[in-house]
This record gives sequence, structure tokens and C-alpha cells, in this order.
Amino acid sequence: MNYESAILYGTQGQVVIDKAKANMGQIFSKLAGAVIHDVWDEDLFALGAYSFNTAGHDADSRLALAETVKNRLYFAGEATAEDYPATVHGAHCI
Repeated sequence: MNYESAILYGTQGQVVIDKAKANMGQIFSKLAGAVIHDVWDEDLFALGAYSFNTAGHDADSRLALAETVKNRLYFAGEATAEDYPATVHGAHCI
């Protein structure tokens, strides 16, 4: 956690959103619209979890995870990214 993150950690969601919009607004003023703030390590569904690659696993493992199960259950996100696993870019590219 860097210094700026440590300062914001535990801050109310709207304060974080306002600060992000102020900073981003200077660059992307037309794009700073609706924002959702999530405290990842307190999210009851994630609890701070993230994917990572262990030794011996390759893109085939991630592609298998990305396949639907009986056309009803879908996995997505950085854990299923073939080219950029375990990254925000990988989650966005899915």
C-alpha cells in the first residue's frame, strides 16, 4: 500500500469518489460520470481475493476456467484472461 492509499484507506466512499473525480476530471472531465466505490478487502463476496498464477499453470488453465458450465455458470475477470492474467487490464479485456 502506498502513502496515498494509506491516507485514503478507511475513508468514506463518497470522499474517495470525489477525490478521484477531481483528479480524473482534470484529464477526463467528460468521462467522470457514475462511479462505484468498493472496499475490496471488506467486500463479503471477494474478501480481498485476487487471482495469481502458480508454477506450472498456463493459459490453458485460465481458458478452461472461462468456459461456461451447462450454459448457466460463468466465470470472468482477470483469472480467465489468456494474455494478461491477474491484472486489471486482464479483467477489462474479458
